[in-house]
Amino acid sequence: MCSEATTLLVKKSYLFFFSLFFMFFLSGCGVFDFLDADMNKAINKKDPKLCLKMTEDAARRERCLEGVAEAKEDESICDLIESEKEKDSCFSKVAIVKEDAEICASISGNSRQGTCYSAIALSTKNENLCAKVSAERAQGSCYSDIAIEKNDENICTKIEDTFRVNGCYSEIAKNKKDISICAKIESRLYDESKCISEVAQQVGDESLCVNIEESSYRNSCLSAIGVKKLDLTICNEMDSGGDRNNCYSGIALGTSNLNICNQIDQELYENRCYAAIAKKDKSSNACSNVENNDSRYDCAYGAALEAKDASFCEVIEEKGTKEKCFNNVAVKTNDIAVCDNIADEEEKSECIRSTEFTVLQK
Repeated sequence: MCSEATTLLVKKSYLFFFSLFFMFFLSGCGVFDFLDADMNKAINKKDPKLCLKMTEDAARRERCLEGVAEAKEDESICDLIESEKEKDSCFSKVAIVKEDAEICASISGNSRQGTCYSAIALSTKNENLCAKVSAERAQGSCYSDIAIEKNDENICTKIEDTFRVNGCYSEIAKNKKDISICAKIESRLYDESKCISEVAQQVGDESLCVNIEESSYRNSCLSAIGVKKLDLTICNEMDSGGDRNNCYSGIALGTSNLNICNQIDQELYENRCYAAIAKKDKSSNACSNVENNDSRYDCAYGAALEAKDASFCEVIEEKGTKEKCFNNVAVKTNDIAVCDNIADEEEKSECIRSTEFTVLQK
């Protein structure tokens, strides 16, 4: 027994190292540099001369120089690297470890240079360095990250990209639980509404929702808090029947209370409410309250799949629809035995074929 376990472990280890070797072979990267004794010696001694002796492999030599430069925190070593990309990477690593933004200026690629400035800006929480990032989106992310880190919405004003400046204000508004910051969001009504709604939900205060101008967004805010608090009186504050019914459904689902579904004044929403509870509770009991046969099928079928219990289809009265429920449960659960619930032999045979070929009835 022990021998078999050992053999299995050896096989798994072999496959793991083979996979690593294969990735290394394809990429040409130094996946196994940590096993390179000469490279480790050069880095530990912080001696670039040892790297320069690696004349047989230019890529290995440059990775060695990069490692020594970072360990020694000496950007001058990067100048010994010929590859522009590797040299840039070297300057960036040294700059970041030293938190010295001036070194970033030595990087030739604009994108890599921007990444260097952004990294140091965030580690030092110095938003002024973000101005040195040339790409607008990257610069916006730089300002936004620092603004959120420092919890200072004033930094958001430096962002030129509308999408990011709005996201910046929204995150800080949530952090500070202050909807007045949401008012700084411009151009997009949805973003401001979403900001207020998220703060309102966070503090659990539905009165904040009235600050949302657009009624559908305001109702969504009230609904989210009503469902969270399981408070029907909050649902009643909505001026839209559909939103109010969704709020009722959410509370009914959270409490598995069928009586709340009964209070919904639209049949479509009421039936969805029963179906949601049936699926959640893995019980067809709620489906008996559904009068429309098609809706009762949807309710029973959903509950049957969730519970993997075909007997739930029995609450469906209409011939054909009940068989369809058994058929589709059999297909979804890949269980031909479910087809035995169908009395009609032709329908039963069709159910068996459907299960074998995974075909749902429409």
